[in-house]
Formats: sequence, C-alpha cells, structure tokens
Amino acid sequence: MIRLAEVYFKEAEWSFSRYKPTMEEYTKVAVLSSGCMMMSINSLAVIDDPISNQDFDWVLSEPPIIKSSLIITRLMDDLAGYGFEEKLSAVHYYYMPENGVSEEEASAELRKQEKNAWKVLNKEILHPREASTPILKCVVHFTRACHNGAIH
Repeated sequence: MIRLAEVYFKEAEWSFSRYKPTMEEYTKVAVLSSGCMMMSINSLAVIDDPISNQDFDWVLSEPPIIKSSLIITRLMDDLAGYGFEEKLSAVHYYYMPENGVSEEEASAELRKQEKNAWKVLNKEILHPREASTPILKCVVHFTRACHNGAIH
C-alpha cells in the first residue's frame, strides 16, 4: 500500500508540474500504479498453503515473474485504453515522441515488449526457483485473468 501511494504521489507530482517523464521513468512508476502489485499480493490470501515471511519478502523483491506480470498488465492496460481513455499512456505520451515513431509502430513495439514479458513469465513458471509453486501459479493466474479481462 505504501508503494502504491508513493507512485500515485509521483504521478500527481508529474501532472501538477507538467513534467513529462521518459519512457523508462514512466515504466518504473506505471507498473506499480496499475495496482497489479497490490492485487498480486492480495491474491496470495487465497492460497491454501500458509505464506511465510520469506515468501512475502520474495514477492516484494519483484523477482522476474512479478516484474513480467507487472509489465504485461501495465502495457495491456495502456494498449487497450489508448485513444479513448483520458490518462497517461505509454503509446502516445512516451514511446511515440521519445522514439519519433507512429502510433502503429509504438503499439507494435509495446506489444512486442508485452510478448517478451509473457515469455519470461512462462519460463519462470516452468522452471520455478525461489518460490513455492502455489505462489507462482497465483501470480500467473492473476496475470491471465487481467489479460483476459482486457481483451474481452
């Protein structure tokens, strides 16, 4: 909750000062401001196995599977809402002007980044390392649910 409040404050600060962050700055804040990190953590409450402090710390450390989930859900939201939502979007506000490309090229590149994040997420679930399988499955199912909700 603290991280979410901090990134909301950062976005408000940018808006108030009319500061236009770089794509990299935007991404660092936007992946957290989407609320998916908070929702991922909340979704761990439905796991039958108890979550240890070590498991919780692992999630908060933003390992590759969590980072991939955050990138997927953020880019998916930016791509799905681009053009009709009145909010900051990676497509128009950041990627296009920073790279001097068209809307179609920006959208294609961001879809490519989303696809690459799916590859990392799938690799992490197939070759679990540091977390228990129930936690990893929870993250993957949450990401899929968000993705399916956005495309339907």
